[in-house]
Amino acid sequence: ENNRVDGLIKRVRRGYWRTHCRFSIPPPRELARALLSVYYFFRDSDDPETGRPFFSSGHEARCKLELSYVARGDLSDHPTIPLYIELRRLSTQLVVSRCLRTSSGLEGYHQHLENAVCKCAKAAGLHYTE
Repeated sequence: ENNRVDGLIKRVRRGYWRTHCRFSIPPPRELARALLSVYYFFRDSDDPETGRPFFSSGHEARCKLELSYVARGDLSDHPTIPLYIELRRLSTQLVVSRCLRTSSGLEGYHQHLENAVCKCAKAAGLHYTE
């Protein structure tokens, strides 16, 4: 199943992803609502590899805590700070952008934390926690 999905994703042209990707972060409350809808979608799901619940016990409290941080703006970039700048516009009106983020040591440090501290998905199979 995973190979089939991966094959389908590889067949999608880059232009599709460029036109459907978000180039700015919405305001904190809007972002929190969007994250909550994703949580609601998956909260009652079972991990297809293990048959156990996708989230570990206590996930409701953890989600509430994390979303309170997001709603206050503590875990997102400020909405007025652009993440990309427009380099040029192609004849097809596709915008070619450059990411303003860097691979700084601080971001590298947080990536390791993200990889190590995925508390709400500890019960999920390895495929979902990578």
